[in-house]
Amino acid sequence: MLYLSGLVPVDPADGATVGSNIQAQTEQVISVMRRLLAAGGAELSDVVKTTVFLTDPSLAAGMNEVYAAHFAEPRPARSTVVVRPLARPEFLIEVESIARVPPP
Repeated sequence: MLYLSGLVPVDPADGATVGSNIQAQTEQVISVMRRLLAAGGAELSDVVKTTVFLTDPSLAAGMNEVYAAHFAEPRPARSTVVVRPLARPEFLIEVESIARVPPP
């Protein structure tokens, strides 16, 4: 199993926040997730559970649009929680995920 926590919309190279809207921030989080999964021998299709933290319930539709474009059916089990604030005031989203790493 591979556990990824605290994925936020930052550029790993410089720590700068990427995107000012939920779609761009969700894309960045999934991009970082994809890279970390690959480093651990997994991919998005191996994710079995995510927990999404949003700062406003009105952001759910935009997040869902991007999420659905990256996770094929059947999508991983997911909990979505509204929280305030996240680690930086500009963060709109944070994601945790659990993936099953395929055997070598």
